[in-house]
Amino acid sequence: MILRRLLLSDVDDILEWMKDEEITRFFRNNFESKTKQDIETFINSSFTNDNQHFAISSDEGIYLGTISLKNIDYISKNAEYAIVLTRESLGQNVAKTATDYILSYAFFVLNLEKIYLNVASTNLRAISFYKKYGFIFEGKFAFHVFIGSEFCNLEWYSIFKKDFSNKNYNIDSNMKMVKYI
Repeated sequence: MILRRLLLSDVDDILEWMKDEEITRFFRNNFESKTKQDIETFINSSFTNDNQHFAISSDEGIYLGTISLKNIDYISKNAEYAIVLTRESLGQNVAKTATDYILSYAFFVLNLEKIYLNVASTNLRAISFYKKYGFIFEGKFAFHVFIGSEFCNLEWYSIFKKDFSNKNYNIDSNMKMVKYI
């Protein structure tokens, strides 16, 4: 598996998960109305100094999901983490491996010190993954986001560079990330 920059050839795969209610039911954004043009615009602006969105790809080039560092703050040395997988990728260890890669990149290439995330309190599958991975609960914003037809609590988690061990990943000049063998 590799992380690479998003490509225009990923549009249909991204639209597929955006239209999958099982995948998006805990998201604040309404993806149902998104078009190919919307996704193309997103891909064309997906890699900046402040926001870096990567495709998670199999070794064979199959799109498995998107993982991101958003709101990158080089002064405070932190960024927000986000991940979404295709339905077929769930339960396949993709999230763990992709998170290993993106955190290695964040801590040892971008030289950040803290990665944080927020998640709806009702998204138990995601919370279980974050805790198992080693993200630490920092707090809760009560009734903070409106998802579906109700207000939900938003939980905040983080992981620090000092608590993350470098797992020896190679990041090449094309931003592809692969594990050293």
